[in-house]
Amino acid sequence: MIDVIGEVYGKKIAKQFVFAGALVTIFFLLWNIISVLMPWLADGAWAKDSYNTIFGISVRMSVASLLAFVIAEYQDVFTFFLFKKKFGEKRFWLLSNISNVWSQFLDTTIWTLVAFLGVYSFGNIVGIIIPWFIYKVLMGVLYTPVSYLGIYL
Repeated sequence: MIDVIGEVYGKKIAKQFVFAGALVTIFFLLWNIISVLMPWLADGAWAKDSYNTIFGISVRMSVASLLAFVIAEYQDVFTFFLFKKKFGEKRFWLLSNISNVWSQFLDTTIWTLVAFLGVYSFGNIVGIIIPWFIYKVLMGVLYTPVSYLGIYL
């Protein structure tokens, strides 16, 4: 979607979309932290440990998402416009897919490392990264025609 926004509205607006996405993730992260830190009523204390386990993990996942999103998406905008300058205006599919491959590699690797480092062995982490990266790249290629529709609309 960021590539479509960049293609139609330019680099500045694409960067603003990335910033907005990061801001939403920060609010979600803060909400999770507050929810874990809030005091419990005696009637609900039975659920406290399970709740904190789920939402405590959610905080780590949110931090992983925030870092991966910001780094990968800003890099995606940079790469898209770098290659647009090099290859010209008429090859959106190529620009989008090149920037997508690199940004999805960064996104998947950063997220998985932050989320699971110290939880799983490095071999298991690599075993998580590879199929997710391949899946995300293939989905990016498959939604290229939808991106053209978005540009048209």
